[in-house]
Amino acid sequence: MVFRSLDSTSLTREQNQSRSIYLIFNITIQNIKTIWYVPGET
Repeated sequence: MVFRSLDSTSLTREQNQSRSIYLIFNITIQNIKTIWYVPGET
């Protein structure tokens, strides 16, 4: 069980999953910033 989690394929899969979640989070933050800042500037 413990060694299975150290498998290279599962490791890269977890990294890709967390990376995609991070990207989605970043895009969401950018969208929120755009929604909030654009009306304030104009």
